[in-house]
Amino acid sequence: MSASAFPLQRSQGTFRLTFKTARGDGGLTRLEGLYQSGCLKVRLPRTDAGAEAVLINTSGGLTDGDELTGGVHWREKTSAVVSSQAAERIYRSRGAAACIRNTLSVDAGATAAWLPQETILFDGGRLARSLTIRLQESSTLIALESTVLGRTAMGETVRAGAVRDRWEVWIGDELVLVDASELSSAEAFRDLCDEAAILDGATCFATLVYAANGCASQLAPLRAALADRIVVGGASCLGPLLLVRVASRDAAALRAAMLDLLSVLCARHPQVHVPGVWSL
Repeated sequence: MSASAFPLQRSQGTFRLTFKTARGDGGLTRLEGLYQSGCLKVRLPRTDAGAEAVLINTSGGLTDGDELTGGVHWREKTSAVVSSQAAERIYRSRGAAACIRNTLSVDAGATAAWLPQETILFDGGRLARSLTIRLQESSTLIALESTVLGRTAMGETVRAGAVRDRWEVWIGDELVLVDASELSSAEAFRDLCDEAAILDGATCFATLVYAANGCASQLAPLRAALADRIVVGGASCLGPLLLVRVASRDAAALRAAMLDLLSVLCARHPQVHVPGVWSL
């Protein structure tokens, strides 16, 4: 009998997080509500830089049939950064995809930073990831998702696998961005990624979305930050938001480029900071 015929225990994790502005406390952002279940936990480290939440997947990684679902709500005039304790790992699948679904809601005047660490896809892994973001016209958002196709420093190659990614960004009732992509191959995943029109040999890539009043003024600084790094990338202004894509043959170079991009945006929004877990 095939091993895939035997049912295995699956990882299930859910979290919901709400930030509020504390009255009589200088307008500081505080935790209003927290729900966590299954393998997903949330920790709120004390930091002088501002409110911060760190997501922890206690299962240690994901494979077929595993599901993580999360939601973060920034109420009016709050400011908080949400990150992850470590890189998420997507292990070999028996057929189905590991699913990660997150929803971000950012009220008027709030500043939200969604900055998880990289997601690493191992050989044979399959990932279906979605991020739905709901903003108001006066909201500020910095959101990042990055993917690493095997740990090249460890000699790893992804020969088969799949990555399906979908972003939705709403401002009020208007859908301003739908960005869907899929890389999938049962036998020649590396050859697919080597094609010039896809990744041209890159082994990691990232997407950064920035929304704020006057966001177009940051287009030139973001492009300049990319020009100083050994990566391939570009930044575009799409009406009320900026979209940045970066790809590299080296995960360390990708992270360095993302840190440069974040430093540009943090300089404009001092209430936002790079999460401390990024340096651990």
